Amino acid sequence: MIPEKIKAHEITLKDLFEVKYIFEIPNFQRPFAWEKENFEQLFTDIKDALDLNKENYGDKIKDYELYFLGSVILWTKDLKDDGSGVYAVIDGQQRLVSLAILMAVMRDLTDSAKAKNTLQRKIYQEPDEFSGTLESVRIRMREKEAEFFKKYVLTEGGTNRINSIDKKSLTEPKLHMLEAIEVFKNGFKIENGKIDQDFLNRYIRYLLQKVVLVVIKTGELASAFRLFNIINARGMPLTNADLLKSENLSVTPKEEEPKYTKIWEDLEEDFGSEKLEMLISFIRSIKLKEKARKSIYEEFEDKVFKKEPEFKGKKFIKYLQNIANIYREKIEEARIITENSEEEIYYYNLISLMRDFLPFNDWMVGVIKFKEKFKEDSHLFQFLRVFEKKITIDWITGLSFTERLTQIYKIVKLIEESNSADDVINNPIFNVDLKRKEEEFRKALDDLNFYGKGRTRVPKYVLLRVDMERSYNQNKKISYSGEITVEHILPRTPKEGYWLSRFSEEDRLKWTNRLGNLVLLNSRKNSQAGNKPFPEKVKDYFEKKSDFDITNELKSYKEWNVDKLKERHNKLLQEAVKIWIPT
Repeated sequence: MIPEKIKAHEITLKDLFEVKYIFEIPNFQRPFAWEKENFEQLFTDIKDALDLNKENYGDKIKDYELYFLGSVILWTKDLKDDGSGVYAVIDGQQRLVSLAILMAVMRDLTDSAKAKNTLQRKIYQEPDEFSGTLESVRIRMREKEAEFFKKYVLTEGGTNRINSIDKKSLTEPKLHMLEAIEVFKNGFKIENGKIDQDFLNRYIRYLLQKVVLVVIKTGELASAFRLFNIINARGMPLTNADLLKSENLSVTPKEEEPKYTKIWEDLEEDFGSEKLEMLISFIRSIKLKEKARKSIYEEFEDKVFKKEPEFKGKKFIKYLQNIANIYREKIEEARIITENSEEEIYYYNLISLMRDFLPFNDWMVGVIKFKEKFKEDSHLFQFLRVFEKKITIDWITGLSFTERLTQIYKIVKLIEESNSADDVINNPIFNVDLKRKEEEFRKALDDLNFYGKGRTRVPKYVLLRVDMERSYNQNKKISYSGEITVEHILPRTPKEGYWLSRFSEEDRLKWTNRLGNLVLLNSRKNSQAGNKPFPEKVKDYFEKKSDFDITNELKSYKEWNVDKLKERHNKLLQEAVKIWIPT
């Protein structure tokens, strides 16, 4: 066990890149991501400091002022009695890797044998069977970049072989390494393309002897992360997913770590860091069935793993992979396989609508948990139909976010404790309880300010859902894509005589933002509609056929007045009640 005591001190690069320090880029770290401007800035900043010192002190390098290159935060993973150790880089990966590449470039460009040997020892020590010296890689890269880094950076002459590489097949981190090599090489060239050996050797001496970093070491990973967030406010903080990646891989058997690291990194590549963190939060919800009170990482550490110690490690990663597969197939791809094609299409349309237009994603936990326990897709179809009613009614009738979460966790618990899918689907929470809310639901839909400031998502979802239900008999997949807007038929600020003569000020206050006065439009049509009289407005709506049945119906109206608005309003209200309130 490494003590938690925090140590910080200045250290020159010649001492930092020495045998006592082995830097390891943890699997939870992001890939090497610096770009051309970062490398140029690093090189130029050091060059400017060197030039200024030369002006002030000539060639007396011992008198040169130190150049501070920032701080690095290291987690001490293995510490020996002589002070040597293996350190995971929590903050400073981009700089340390870039400095190693810079030293490799200088090694391959210098005509000084001593400088070449010195620089090579700083970044790589080859094994020697006669002296018993083991191979020592100063920076251990992530597995996906390790071989490439060794071949073109650590190996003497490697930076001179990059012109033969086919860049089309390279990943971004590898391309960034090549970019760094090219930038640093160009920094030492003079007009005729030759290397300025005098400048190069001065640069080597200054870099190794006078460039310093503040190294902050701690024996506790949590402590290292706290330091990272405090000190490196400009950096990109590690996510809960990054921390949990480290925690779970750290207890995975060493011989299986590459396998499970690959599983995790494949998930990172497939879903991206933000979506992967969302999936992990779903696991937290499934396990705890209560609102989070701390960070996701702390919730797992303090609750999930304490309650289920055996869940940590391989089991967690396998479970995450399973949850991710369910999410991809059942929510992202919206795909089920049943003996009924109509069910498959309806599921696709409904789950796609929920995924893209509900302004919260916590409901996905219920779908994932149901599919995890009850494998049949036909059951999942039936569950989604009743589940969407519950989710939507709770939202539209104004339950707070916390109250809605509580209901979702209640459903997750119901799924967990039920013996069959039918027991879940037929539970009173999806019928009797919702039937009791019919009057409240009607009132919400009938609100004078159904469409109001800060309340546009509810009307859009209701209109889209009614539109989707109308297309049910068409048995076709619907893709509600692009920018969709909610438009008022009676304008909110009418100016034309057409509207002013048909709607009094009282009528406008009462009906403008009601359900019956709203339609869906593609954004490209919205600007054409404006404040024109109804017949012209309809013509502009349908100059190109609308994507929405709920809007196309306006072609059957010759006039738009209070009576027509009331008629359509009551019709839509009844359709909505039929969709969501159980019979």
